[in-house]
Amino acid sequence: MPTSTPNDVRLLMDENISPKITPQLWEAGIDAVAIRDRSRLRISDYRLFNLAIDENRMVATINEADFHKLALGMKNHPGIAVIPSGGSREEQLEYLMAIAGFLRTTPDAMAAALNRIVSVNEDLQVSARWAHAAPPQISTIRPSSA
Repeated sequence: MPTSTPNDVRLLMDENISPKITPQLWEAGIDAVAIRDRSRLRISDYRLFNLAIDENRMVATINEADFHKLALGMKNHPGIAVIPSGGSREEQLEYLMAIAGFLRTTPDAMAAALNRIVSVNEDLQVSARWAHAAPPQISTIRPSSA
């Protein structure tokens, strides 16, 4: 596995992404772990997301909707990498490489992913948007002095 640098991309791959691409991701300097290799198939999205948070890894998935809902309940998370559904292993690798390339254009790839959904489409166009719990509103109402 690659050694850690500020521009590393760290992924925890959901079971819908082939674990067979992990060695190729490592060769590209991406610290990737497949949930299948952790013997954790069929764990809930919530548990997977919390494992990724504990290990400071982006969740790599095709399941944007469910992870987006989870992210909206989190103050902070390492990010979610979303690739198109139905891709071959080679396409999944290409999608994740495009996301990593996008994040690596910044000085700290994981900081760029923080609290964001980073997604790629079939044309390898990458976009990022915020997805986390809104900060609490501060009340400006003052108690009465009566």
